[in-house]
Amino acid sequence: MRNNRLNAALVGVLFILGALFGLIYETSFTQKAFAAGPDVFYSAEEVSDMLQEEGDSLSQNPENNLLGDISDRNKWFYPHLSELYEKGLLDGAVSFKPDSPVEEEELVDLLAKVLLTKGINFEAVQMNEGGTLNRGRMASLLAQAAGVAGLETQEALFEVEKRIIKEDPQVLKDLRQVFDLGIITGYPDGSLHLDKRVSRGEMWAAASRLLRLVEKGSILPDGFVYLDEVIPDAVLEVRYYSNDNFTGGRVDGYIAPKVILTVEAAEALAGVADEFRQQGLILKIFDGYRPQQAVNNFVRWAADVGDTKMKAKYYPDVDKKDLFRLNFIAEKSSHSRGSTVDLTLLNAETGEELDMASGFDFFGEISHHNSGLISEHQLQNRNLLKGVMEKHGFIPYPEEWWHYTLDREPYPDTYFDFPVR
Repeated sequence: MRNNRLNAALVGVLFILGALFGLIYETSFTQKAFAAGPDVFYSAEEVSDMLQEEGDSLSQNPENNLLGDISDRNKWFYPHLSELYEKGLLDGAVSFKPDSPVEEEELVDLLAKVLLTKGINFEAVQMNEGGTLNRGRMASLLAQAAGVAGLETQEALFEVEKRIIKEDPQVLKDLRQVFDLGIITGYPDGSLHLDKRVSRGEMWAAASRLLRLVEKGSILPDGFVYLDEVIPDAVLEVRYYSNDNFTGGRVDGYIAPKVILTVEAAEALAGVADEFRQQGLILKIFDGYRPQQAVNNFVRWAADVGDTKMKAKYYPDVDKKDLFRLNFIAEKSSHSRGSTVDLTLLNAETGEELDMASGFDFFGEISHHNSGLISEHQLQNRNLLKGVMEKHGFIPYPEEWWHYTLDREPYPDTYFDFPVR
């Protein structure tokens, strides 16, 4: 009996000591990083020192693998957990139990470590004291971290049911952003209830996706590039991001007024820009890569024969019901393969477009390259563009003077659907 009491007492003492050690370890980084208040943040070097002091040694000592409380490594969360663990962003001081609720400090701590991998400071935020983290608040914190990392989007097209948003426009905005970036892609229970607590598994998944975006330094798929990074002086007039196009509204998939091309097409177009620059001309780009969802938007618009608000400007001489038959609208577009560009030429000094007889996306015979409806001077301007584009590997589309596709396009049979953002 006496031995049983002693054993029980010893177990109790060890339990208390273990709890105290865990509490000290768990809170030390957060206390250091956020005690100074929401307007103060540490440099990357200072935070790195903090992490080193706290013994973040997983990557250095892989034999200290403490994932023993994961019962099934085939679960959906395990790849995310492993990625964070292998990069030294998690350690055994915190339970790895995937269903355990997350406190806000734990998520902020993890996001700070994720951003620090690229030397990015996550400025201390005003955190809610105590309690578990819910999905709405996690979306807001993830949106803040994405913004600090330069991953903000101008507008997302993600649609959610209003009944689950509970009249909180800021949370809706944050949720749209992180969904658009792919940081949150859904929840294991299939719901979006924002007041539901966040599990560690959900936190790991979101943090690992953010890590991949931060490491990549871009939200574009491999093989694609923003054109203004390759041709800085190109003028971008992305009509499908605006209302000034044949549909009369912003087109699905255009979340930002950006032009994206495959690396090969962008590099070839840079050669075009270099040659025209020597002639006092610069490129004006109307469109590049076009998501399949945008093409689908065109198809739906064309099927609505009653919507003719842009007819006078874009198709005055064509009956809308004939747009499919005349091949002005199709269910597939070479733009979705990423190596097609719509463009014209500007006078570098005046900024004026060269006279090409018709405007971009005008549906009519006058837009055909060798149309008999245009003047000799207008044909010369078209041929000037055509000659240099062909020289650098682009093929013209006879029915649209502005439309060119790279001959050796890298994805001739692939139609992409990631948004322009």
